[in-house]
Amino acid sequence: AVRAEEALHGSTEAETQQALQEHKGHETRTSEIETLLALADGAAALGADASARLADFLAAQRAEKPLVVAVPSAFGLAPDARSQFDGLVVDSATKVLRDALAEAQAAVDAGAQAARNAEAELLGAWAVLDCARDRAAAAESALSAAKAALAEAQSAHKAEAAGIKAASERLQTALAEHVLAERRPSDITSAQQALERLVQVEAAPEAAPEAAAPAAAQSAASPVADKIQAGLSMAPVPMDCDSAATAGVEKASLVEARVTAVGAAAARV
Repeated sequence: AVRAEEALHGSTEAETQQALQEHKGHETRTSEIETLLALADGAAALGADASARLADFLAAQRAEKPLVVAVPSAFGLAPDARSQFDGLVVDSATKVLRDALAEAQAAVDAGAQAARNAEAELLGAWAVLDCARDRAAAAESALSAAKAALAEAQSAHKAEAAGIKAASERLQTALAEHVLAERRPSDITSAQQALERLVQVEAAPEAAPEAAAPAAAQSAASPVADKIQAGLSMAPVPMDCDSAATAGVEKASLVEARVTAVGAAAARV
């Protein structure tokens, strides 16, 4: 919008300058004609330079050639020394000057009005341009504030995203711990059941082809079973799920090792 108003102001200013120059040109021409007319109406004879200026002006006005040629000699005489022909030349030249002056004066009047209108338009263009610049400055300020707010919002969004990511990680960790906690009682129960099966296997009599083998195996296994039972009874009771699972596994390993020893002893018997 500012560029459009600047372009409009530039064109208006150019038109105003042109109107002012034309008006000045019309005023200058009017002054020149008035000067020549004063010379033509004078009571004295004109010099060669003044007569030549008058002839040149008439030629520029496209006056008749006989009139232009006769001007220097007619205006070179004093009014009382001029002949009837000379008087006719002077009157014709004076008429051309007066017509030119009237035309120039009309152009001056019209140019003055055009110059005033152009100046008014130029002032209006200045006012419009100033308003456009004020609006552009306000828009630029609003844009800067919006950019600052956007940067702040983006920073806050990044911080919130980081917080959400951290919270999600904590949630995943908590869910994993919850799943492990739900599985621990089942692991403890499985360990206890395995321990009971091992004890039952240890206590169950084994059938053998020879009659002495069961008794010997039972007599050899009884001290071992007693040790297993003593070890189980002496083991401390875990206070939480992790300790209980660990203790169960340790007991199962102990019983399994001792049952292996019982089997070896029975084999030797």
